[in-house]
Amino acid sequence: MKRIIFIALAVILIAGCTKNKAREISIIPQPNRIVKDDGVFNISAKTVLVDISGDSTFAGVMSYIKGRFAKAAGFDLAVEFAAEGEEETVGAQSNAIVFSKNKALPKEGYILY
Repeated sequence: MKRIIFIALAVILIAGCTKNKAREISIIPQPNRIVKDDGVFNISAKTVLVDISGDSTFAGVMSYIKGRFAKAAGFDLAVEFAAEGEEETVGAQSNAIVFSKNKALPKEGYILY
């Protein structure tokens, strides 16, 4: 599960760092459905990695991403943990990468927003 989340975030980071041009979205593993929308997500020193699983499920993945990103970008991303049900608080942060569990998804399922 952690590996899939890392791969998905890596794809997002790589796609966000390239020039904007018409291209096919390529994500592995391939999702069941892709909905293209307008907008961008910029990662800056103000971006926060947030685990809302309530039990620090994604702490290792977030630590790995934080370390790799610091080395590549030259700045640290903040890490926060919130209890399950505090999604509204996290949602107020417009510059956050949020990790959460979704028991309705099949094993190794994921959703990227």
